[in-house]
Amino acid sequence: MAAEAIYQNSSSPDKQMAFVDGASHNIVPEKAAERFAGEFGDTVRNCFEHVNSWLEERF
Repeated sequence: MAAEAIYQNSSSPDKQMAFVDGASHNIVPEKAAERFAGEFGDTVRNCFEHVNSWLEERF
């Protein structure tokens, strides 16, 4: 998996790998993977809430 390789090769001591359930590569919900409409919720919001939390912990 590319994300894992990038994570493992990062020299930063402060790193975290996270995945947004149901998100496509563009962060939006992957509609084709949904079993029912709206299954994955607001993947864009979920992504940026995680990024915001990560940043708030550090800065």
